[in-house]
Amino acid sequence: PESFEARFKALSEILARLEEGDLSLDDCLKEYEHGVRAVGRCRELLDKAERRIEELTPAGLKVQTSEE
Repeated sequence: PESFEARFKALSEILARLEEGDLSLDDCLKEYEHGVRAVGRCRELLDKAERRIEELTPAGLKVQTSEE
């Protein structure tokens, strides 16, 4: 399985190609599709890490997240 860092790097590269504006519409759609999948996988990996932190955090201690 790829790491979060590898997925994030791939996502950054996709974004750079899209921002260049040199791709055909079909290629843009393909890159966008790959980007959406990469974002989804990054989210899954972050959620998994958050669950692991919650499991490791003793009861009574609260880990503050950016959503709070």
